[in-house]
Amino acid sequence: MSLDGLTIPTRSHEAPPAVGVDTLEHALEMELRLLSELHALLQEWSAAMAQNDLAAVDENVIAAHRVMRTLEEARWNRRVIVGFLAPAEDSPLEELDVALGPRMTPALIELRARLRDEVRSVSRELAISLPFPGLAIFLTSGGAGGVTIS
Repeated sequence: MSLDGLTIPTRSHEAPPAVGVDTLEHALEMELRLLSELHALLQEWSAAMAQNDLAAVDENVIAAHRVMRTLEEARWNRRVIVGFLAPAEDSPLEELDVALGPRMTPALIELRARLRDEVRSVSRELAISLPFPGLAIFLTSGGAGGVTIS
């Protein structure tokens, strides 16, 4: 499987020799990029709502949905990569230190922190932008492919 030039192993095959910490770093960078894109779309959506620009609102909703689906795929890919590098693919990002042991790099620590910060920013934007707080909670808890850092 390939996503934006990154070859991702599947569970039906053994990990190719190229799967390493750098592959995980690339996966986290991709998630960070997608979260940043989602954040920008939410801000654009808010501006379009304030201007009653229904065409822009529709465009942003469609684009945000596309980014959230791609983000869901990127998170799945990251979990598969972690599964090849660590004993359990369900290791949350917060536990990567334990899962990877000495293979945990400063770059991974920094990426994890940046990812966590971007998730918080997106969550705040959702809370501000969406008129229904329950929907923001649903999206940020992972509902409908929403944003979490597990």
